[in-house]
Amino acid sequence: MEKTMMPPPILLPVLLVLSGCGFLQGPASSTPAPDPATSATVTSTPGATTQLLIDFDRVTAEFGTLLPEAVNAGSTPVRTEISTVHAGRIRLAPGPSGDGAARFPAYDGTASAPAAALLVWDETEGDLSPGKRDFTFGVTFMLDAVSDGEDSDNGDNLVQRGLFADEQQLKIQVDHGVPSCRIAGTDGEVVAKWTGPVRRDTWVSVRCSRVGKEVTLEMLDATTGESRGTVTETGSTGALDFPLTTPFGIGAKVLADGTVPTSSSDQFNGVLDEVHFDVR
Repeated sequence: MEKTMMPPPILLPVLLVLSGCGFLQGPASSTPAPDPATSATVTSTPGATTQLLIDFDRVTAEFGTLLPEAVNAGSTPVRTEISTVHAGRIRLAPGPSGDGAARFPAYDGTASAPAAALLVWDETEGDLSPGKRDFTFGVTFMLDAVSDGEDSDNGDNLVQRGLFADEQQLKIQVDHGVPSCRIAGTDGEVVAKWTGPVRRDTWVSVRCSRVGKEVTLEMLDATTGESRGTVTETGSTGALDFPLTTPFGIGAKVLADGTVPTSSSDQFNGVLDEVHFDVR
């Protein structure tokens, strides 16, 4: 067990490399750990039909190793880093179809629990900032059997931009096993919440969309994409105009400077894949 002293959060740059190959398993020795001194590289996939798609399939490494790189298979130029606290790490893992996915720290329950998040910044203002336009975002995930209990980690953030206290936020979480979506803008907030907890240790997909004044949370089969049902709430949310400095946080709560808080991290405990965002 780690000592109770709290080391400062660590930001580890992740190389973003365009690659046409799929996820391949190879010798561990062929994939060195990320170099924290290396600057992150901006990447995108021209011709893609969505702005952001991080699916971890374009990584050549062995399952179980530290995430060495991340690639946006969408059209928007982005850069990413990994933010950690208490030696939290993100590792490569098999996804629902056997391709790449991201394994986040398991539940610990202590004040010094390991935590980690993948950060994404858009390099083109407006591409990942919807304003008053309609948009959709979501993720495929498998929640661990145990994922909450103590105040130090009593939630499971899947993807967010902005904080609850901010005027503007978009967020999907699976607190206590129940998926929900919050969209808050200049005119107010709307929260759509699923009817009950998901099955743990099972792959599912969740998608949240804003169309006009309607916010819809949809659950889907992770393999077939077939809809399992929707929950729609109505209300005015207004504009969501995020500064370029505000990151997307994937897998945990992320502060404005990109750090994961040392307590109440809302660390997602499980494996996730297919993070996407699309402005219509």
